Amino acid sequence: MAPQLLATMIDDKKSSDNTSLINSLPPMMTSRTCPTSYDLIKRFGATPENLLTLFAPTFQTKYCRDVERVHFGKAPKIKSVAEAYGHKTAESWLEIQLNDLSEFVGCKDKLTKRQIEETALMILETYPNYNLVEFMLFFHRFKMCRYGRFYGMVDPMIILQALSTFNDERESAYIEHRRKENKRAQEESDR
Repeated sequence: MAPQLLATMIDDKKSSDNTSLINSLPPMMTSRTCPTSYDLIKRFGATPENLLTLFAPTFQTKYCRDVERVHFGKAPKIKSVAEAYGHKTAESWLEIQLNDLSEFVGCKDKLTKRQIEETALMILETYPNYNLVEFMLFFHRFKMCRYGRFYGMVDPMIILQALSTFNDERESAYIEHRRKENKRAQEESDR
């Protein structure tokens, strides 16, 4: 559903109560074919402002303290954000994170608007199953020089290369998590 249509529905309802808005969503929005959109709208509201505020770069340190929760918690996936609030909202969220990284580093030459937009689009297309906090963990670790550093200018190719390294770490975390779950299930069935 287009964000403009949701905004129109909000204006029509003239209510801060999301329940009436959710109940008025068209059947395609509330059907089993798209539960993530419905769930996100129910959880964060009909417009993306609450979601964008809750997952702002200022919360990177706080949200990344528990790495297990980062990977296996209930943070929404970026593709779910795109489905619920529109592709541009998901891109904008990534652009905010990229801009924050660019401003954080001490380089004179920051990312240009075009570099930020293109990098966000590439990330969104390549890693649609990441949840928002996983991206926040990546940017947090990047700021801590875990994936190298910039020299003289912020380089989007270094960011993308670092994200590939982070992806390897993420895959290892998921493999380890599955191994622990399988071991726990085996122990329970042996009892």
